[in-house]
Amino acid sequence: MANRTYRYFSGEALYPFGYGLSYTTFGYRNLQVDNQNVPADGSVTISVDVANTGRTAGDEVAQLYLTHNGIAGAPLRALQGFQHVHLNPDEQKRISFTLRDRDLSVVDANGKRRIVPGKVGAWVGGGQPVTAPAGRVAPGARTEFTITSEAMLPD
Repeated sequence: MANRTYRYFSGEALYPFGYGLSYTTFGYRNLQVDNQNVPADGSVTISVDVANTGRTAGDEVAQLYLTHNGIAGAPLRALQGFQHVHLNPDEQKRISFTLRDRDLSVVDANGKRRIVPGKVGAWVGGGQPVTAPAGRVAPGARTEFTITSEAMLPD
């Protein structure tokens, strides 16, 4: 899958997944993880404040991406959730994503879905966590948590 789809593409995409235009701007603050150490049979909730930092009411699609660093075959980034938020100027809303077994898993070389121990990077923002043309980076915030055990998920 190397360099195919947004999940495995290591180059600079002309229009990254989640790229869009708006008449206003957004910011992401106070990113929190409720559980820094997550067992394979557990869950983790990631919360963030999304704020309209512009002068016009607008809609934002907040996207959650996970990265399993150092895991062979794991995607560079995987979209695990999104939420549509309408905000007036200077308005802010707290949103949350709860991740469970399938959300935390990767597919191994044999096509089996597994939860693998290790650090997991999380990005919540208005697009995928890459630089777009002209150096534009989607607004967002980064954190990480650790998966502490492993499990094989049923087919």
